[in-house]
Amino acid sequence: MIKKLTLKNFKSFRDSTLELGPLSIILGANASGKSNLVDALRFLQGCTRGWSISEIFSGRWEGGQQVWTGIRGGNNEIFYLGGEVQTFSISLDWELKNSSTAHSGAYQVGIERKTEDVSFIEGKNATTYSNERFAVGTEEYVSTGVLIPETRDVFPALPMLPFMQDAPRLIRQWARILAQWMSDISFPIFSPATMREYVSNRRTELGQRGENLSAIIFRMASDPKQRQTLLEWLRELCPQEIVDFDFIQTQLGDVLLAVKEPNGVTISARSMSDGTLRFLAMVVVLLHAKEGSLFVLEDIDSDLHPSRLHLLASFLEQVTASRRIQVIATSHSPYLLDHLSEQSLANVLVFVRDQESQSTKVAKLIDIPGFSEARQHNPLDLLHASGWMEQNL
Repeated sequence: MIKKLTLKNFKSFRDSTLELGPLSIILGANASGKSNLVDALRFLQGCTRGWSISEIFSGRWEGGQQVWTGIRGGNNEIFYLGGEVQTFSISLDWELKNSSTAHSGAYQVGIERKTEDVSFIEGKNATTYSNERFAVGTEEYVSTGVLIPETRDVFPALPMLPFMQDAPRLIRQWARILAQWMSDISFPIFSPATMREYVSNRRTELGQRGENLSAIIFRMASDPKQRQTLLEWLRELCPQEIVDFDFIQTQLGDVLLAVKEPNGVTISARSMSDGTLRFLAMVVVLLHAKEGSLFVLEDIDSDLHPSRLHLLASFLEQVTASRRIQVIATSHSPYLLDHLSEQSLANVLVFVRDQESQSTKVAKLIDIPGFSEARQHNPLDLLHASGWMEQNL
């Protein structure tokens, strides 16, 4: 898991350090920098896939299909203050475990933008063409105490983590593990419209937009224990009683999720609410996550009624503990805080844009000056909704 993340001169972050836990909820008004944090994590993921910096910024295509959408704003808007600063760095403290060992360490990638100018002079007229180049510096440190620094200045620049051939064997081993772990970070953006479509019942993986949800639940429902677990969470979410899952199947082997109500009525996914489908997809993907996985979820409470936020908080706390996974989630809801345990509250982060510098300031909720006293006299949802957190950060 990522224990600490430091962002320097990256988008709205001048110099911010985020301490993260198994479940980290990110709060902040619109344009406070929450999505910029997601971009930073996506950039780290791109660095582990052996792609050029240009591809990480702008997108990658394979076989006529876009396999990577790039970072929002591309290379023109990735540097602090819109490019006035020409370098940025992202570093993380990590801890990875397997069945027999556990290692902790740090990884850092730094980017410097350089410009190559070529001028053509004809008579009194001069034409200059500029070409951006990126120098990449990375450092990898593991608990053995060995530091492997390297700086590359090539175009297109390649992050070095996937290519550490000359490092000591233990470093290479954990570099590969770290690279694979970061490459597998998941950024689901569940689309209700996508989840309402028929899909082949042979599909076995849930897509980032919720593709194949019906097929995945169709397979899970064949296992009584998994079926019961899903039904229990769904029954807690929906005010009307859910008797069981049902599935509408075609002769071609396609399937569409449905549920049965006590009156015998069958409700297909095409009539389910957006919130129900998003919640189901989240439950499915997190319950089947590989141990140690990291999930980044934006607007975690989207389309959920405030009276059901206790269910969301309970599920996230249970699944991060039982599956030993990490979830970083953004939220706009003032009510979610009221349902978090003290342990989870300790990992809530508040983002706010500084009025003078326009940079993103970050603080743990419990570290905001006056928080303990304010909490004694006001519910957490009021402190959030009134803007108290931003005003006192």
